[in-house]
Amino acid sequence: MKRIVLLMLVSLQISAQKEFIPEVAGASELRSVINKSDAYFLTIDYASVAEFKSGIGEFVNFYPAEFKNLNTNAVTKGLKIQMKISIPVLLADGKTGSNMIYRSAILDASDVKLFIEFLEKNVAAKVGKADKKDPKRYEATIKFKEIIFTYAYEKSSERITIFARDYGVTGRNAGVDFIEFWTETQVDKVPDLLMVLKKII
Repeated sequence: MKRIVLLMLVSLQISAQKEFIPEVAGASELRSVINKSDAYFLTIDYASVAEFKSGIGEFVNFYPAEFKNLNTNAVTKGLKIQMKISIPVLLADGKTGSNMIYRSAILDASDVKLFIEFLEKNVAAKVGKADKKDPKRYEATIKFKEIIFTYAYEKSSERITIFARDYGVTGRNAGVDFIEFWTETQVDKVPDLLMVLKKII
């Protein structure tokens, strides 16, 4: 009888762990490691930040981050992206309003290297040099597991757009939907972003 009870308890524990650690679509390796760890320490360097703001109070902040599994002492570095985004909501009277949500995304260290190369080659040299006489539109996009980053300019207008997978408040939702941030006034902060990224590698 004791063996049956013990087997049931083990079965319930495994089942509970599976519910607590769902598979999330397109998650970074670091997020997967965090979701599978039952004891960890996450360090975010708030002194090193690249911040992009919009005119309606939204922001996207980029920070160097370090994850330590307290059971194995394994350390993994990456980029933590914290966002405050306005999303449309349907009000009780049938009208449409907006609500601010806080979300986060993660880039693995290997993706950070690719991000640096992309920004240096395709963005940094072009920021602030849009030509009003040039009839063409220029757009450079890089896609990672959790975010999509786009820089575009047309004549004298420049824009940065960031799409991020929405993993919900706990970071464990399905990650199917995306949230969007864009700014035209903060494009000149690309050098700040490069500086933060280079602190990770």
